[in-house]
Amino acid sequence: MGARRILVSDATSYKAVVVTAFLKSRYPHLRVFTSDWRRGSRALHTRRSDGHFVLRHRLADGAAYAEELRRLCESLAIDLLFPVNRREMDLLIGDRDAFGGRLSYVGDREAYESLNRKDRLSALARECGVRVPETFPDARHLRLPAVAKPVASSAAKGVRYLFGDEDVRRFLAQPPTGEHVFQEYVVGQGAGYSVFADEGRVLVGHGHRRLAEFPVSGGSSVYRESCPEPAMAEAAARIVARARWSGFAMFEFKRTAAGEHYLLEANPRIWGSINQGLQSGANYFEPLLGPAAGPGPVRPHVMTYLSPLLYAALAGYAVKGDLRPLGAFLGSISRNRADIGLVQDPRAWLGSVLRVG
Repeated sequence: MGARRILVSDATSYKAVVVTAFLKSRYPHLRVFTSDWRRGSRALHTRRSDGHFVLRHRLADGAAYAEELRRLCESLAIDLLFPVNRREMDLLIGDRDAFGGRLSYVGDREAYESLNRKDRLSALARECGVRVPETFPDARHLRLPAVAKPVASSAAKGVRYLFGDEDVRRFLAQPPTGEHVFQEYVVGQGAGYSVFADEGRVLVGHGHRRLAEFPVSGGSSVYRESCPEPAMAEAAARIVARARWSGFAMFEFKRTAAGEHYLLEANPRIWGSINQGLQSGANYFEPLLGPAAGPGPVRPHVMTYLSPLLYAALAGYAVKGDLRPLGAFLGSISRNRADIGLVQDPRAWLGSVLRVG
């Protein structure tokens, strides 16, 4: 506690915009700075930033990017750094000590990889008695339908769905690069349990279910609502304890029609649907920053969405003949809250849509 100067990196990400807006609204004493390597972010960044900095090195430059970010932290006398990008976390986690106490709230690389890698997470979950999809050794030895996933990725990047023999033949004919895991395809509704933890103890937790995804076949969450699911909370707590994880994490589940929860993957970092918990009263930052100013809004029935991707998702569902997400959205107009408001923060909205180069 006692932090006064914050840096949120990858500022054109909608996650970064959400975090910056929350910190500035609930912690008015904080100075919250932002950074991004994208040149266009100089003009298209959130208005809530107390100062935006464009880095000379791209994230792809690796060590040079990390060193420039470290020097920026030093020059601004930053107390805490909040990275929101998976590739950035992959880079910084191995050298967190170089950032002094700015990343001390994050677990070490061993704990990070135990959650970040789907193969290691699956093994860890089994040790904890948490239900996970069946895993197959390779694409030639699986039971359909199945899913091929990169061992370390976020959202739906690189995921291939194998519903029939022809899908398997195409996969084998043009296999993707990198390590993959092969799992059974679990039918059910997407859900998640998000936490902030310290040394294996969950300090703040919140559950949500997905109402729409983009792409519609297993993509990222673009429309959600809160849900109290004790089974998810218990499963997440077991895994966090076994991994002795510290920091932010979101655990993705599928809830079947029979009410069973299958753990699919974990994101040991700030996640895309963080706004759902923040809007519903789950302050993941309180263990680091102390209580927020005032009681703040607690909206247990709020539903958050990512604009404009939600509209593309609703169209995609409609094309497939599924009007349930559209019905839910139209029936909840008064409860819907955009992650980034076009009117409230137009430059941030445009920057996140374009991800300006």
